[in-house]
Amino acid sequence: MKIKDVFITPSCYQYYLPEWQGIFENRIHANQKILSSLYTNWGLAVAACLEGDYQRAIQLKPSTANNSEITAFAQKFVAYHEGCYQLQQKWREAIIPLKQAKPEIQANKDWQQEIDRLCGLQRQVISEFQEHLEFAEFWYDLLGSRDARSYLAEYKAEKIREQIANEQISSAIALRELQKIKEIDNQNPIVIDLIERIEFNQELELVDNLLKNNKFE
Repeated sequence: MKIKDVFITPSCYQYYLPEWQGIFENRIHANQKILSSLYTNWGLAVAACLEGDYQRAIQLKPSTANNSEITAFAQKFVAYHEGCYQLQQKWREAIIPLKQAKPEIQANKDWQQEIDRLCGLQRQVISEFQEHLEFAEFWYDLLGSRDARSYLAEYKAEKIREQIANEQISSAIALRELQKIKEIDNQNPIVIDLIERIEFNQELELVDNLLKNNKFE
């Protein structure tokens, strides 16, 4: 930020904050959110994110944030980078920060693409079915992207397939549940195939009952 002919660094601004409170808000253009956020109490954490040092950003982030628009952005900026970092470590640790950053994520295509990429990588290292289902729910709730919808629909359908095999639900209930899943991803081949198989089996059962009752016509 420039005041008259002097460039003021974020650390200098923070040092003299009691005397300069509010000055920076009129010195940086409103669309320069990241630059502006460096002049908040989140500045050091934001700077660490910009340097790719996400562990340091997590350590430096303040415990509280005021209600100013730029500080709210700074908090979400750090939360997004923390979430992306945690997605590559322990994905459940990414849930809270990414939910905090969700409004900014929804407005930023680049952030959405990066989360989709990281979720796609994380999906490959999950082995347990239930964890796949939980992770799919998280990804879908956060983004609702094409990949997230397909992933969630696939595992929800596989769960129903398992319930049918174990005779835990009837074919009629399974079809109703699959139609709901189809609302998530109406072109998912696994969902469509399972619906067709169940409907075919229902027809076979009907024919079988007719034959057993001598209703050959």
